[in-house]
Amino acid sequence: MSELQLISPLYQQGSVMKELTIASLQTAMSFLLEYIPNTISIYLLEFKEDSVLVGALGLGILTTQAFGMGILNGLATGLETLVSQAYGANHYELCAKLYYRSLFLCTLFMIPISLFLIFSTQIISFINKYKCRFTLAIQNQQKKQENSIDI
Repeated sequence: MSELQLISPLYQQGSVMKELTIASLQTAMSFLLEYIPNTISIYLLEFKEDSVLVGALGLGILTTQAFGMGILNGLATGLETLVSQAYGANHYELCAKLYYRSLFLCTLFMIPISLFLIFSTQIISFINKYKCRFTLAIQNQQKKQENSIDI
């Protein structure tokens, strides 16, 4: 939509809804296309009947989406609002400042996210080590309860 269309008072009720629907469908299609490759990968991995591999891929996708894409999409949405206001007020230099500041913030956010993803194997194995101990403790407790019931 151009500026002239936004300002134009000649809008009919149907044309506003039509443009809103088209813009919404385009956004929905972009989100759908973003998630299709991950969904297809998980679906095809299920045929290997390797639950560890499917779980690992699912955990990787979840981690990437939650930490990486969630933060970056939130930052982009906020930036879009601020830049739109600055552009509407004809403050073009502020638009550039906001853009470069958001790039700097993205870089700052990506440093800990990258470190987390690089060392994710060690982090998961550290968590898994305690999970194995916890599982053994539960099994030991269940055996004690069974022995006390038998007596």
